[in-house]
Amino acid sequence: MAVHFLRNHLVSQGEGVKPDDLIFPGPDGDMIPETTMMRQLKELGARVGVPEVNFHAFRHFHASVCLEDYQNAFATSRRLGHGSIKTTIDTYGHLLKGRQKYLAQSFAKTLEHTDESRP
Repeated sequence: MAVHFLRNHLVSQGEGVKPDDLIFPGPDGDMIPETTMMRQLKELGARVGVPEVNFHAFRHFHASVCLEDYQNAFATSRRLGHGSIKTTIDTYGHLLKGRQKYLAQSFAKTLEHTDESRP
């Protein structure tokens, strides 16, 4: 449901949206104060019957989706603003378990397409 909402919101923002643009800018184009966002989120949640959630939960959700979708862990780390990829792996490493089969298949596929004329 959240992904559907965000996709529709992106479309409604128009074609001039850049990857680093804010998802929900304030009227002046800057960030909305966290206290304002928390109040609005709480009010919206109460209206639709969703339990109270803080914005930090959205951060974890975003990181989890990125890593579960096989996105690059280093890029995800930078997107989260972590000073080190170690922080990201220590926090979200459990999401990467079971990836050995995927990595092995990806490596084998690459080898199949390697140009045999190379030395």
